[in-house]
Amino acid sequence: MRNRISLACAGLVVALAIASLPIAFSRMSHSVWLDESQTHLISRQSTWGSVTAMALKERPYPPLYFLVVHYSLLWRDDETGLRMPSAVFGALTLVAVFLLGRQFAGPVTGTIAALLLFLTPGAFRYFVDGNAYTLLMLTSALSTLLLLRAARSNSWGDWSLYAMSALVWLATHSVFLFHAAAQVLAGGW
Repeated sequence: MRNRISLACAGLVVALAIASLPIAFSRMSHSVWLDESQTHLISRQSTWGSVTAMALKERPYPPLYFLVVHYSLLWRDDETGLRMPSAVFGALTLVAVFLLGRQFAGPVTGTIAALLLFLTPGAFRYFVDGNAYTLLMLTSALSTLLLLRAARSNSWGDWSLYAMSALVWLATHSVFLFHAAAQVLAGGW
């Protein structure tokens, strides 16, 4: 019975994540605002080096999100191409939040957490925004999940995986530095 509940909850969250994509795409036709135009300017550079240099010059973000948008704009150079990575990262965030909630308190709690994230207007707004916020939400949830796993197992391998992932995820957004610092304190505690 417990396994069926877990499977049903996981299926519901995957369906919610998939359904979030067309909902997000249907809300992508609004005007591009200043920060998004900077994302477009940075991501339209011709090489990874120029994307990185422009990102560090124009915005206080590390270049990972801009590199992803760079390839999205090669597929479609309009508002949808600019915002599509955020929608995909948002959908993946729903799954990551489910996994984190499931680890903390079980599959029903994980499902409720994912549903609340989806229904939160401010959070869902980031699904259709050409900025790194959904990537930040995704990396925060995943790194917290890996921290929980490492704290529970206390194995060198899990701690190494967490540390490596946190280093990679520092390439997401400068605000992640605060998340990483809080996670180090929590992990030490």
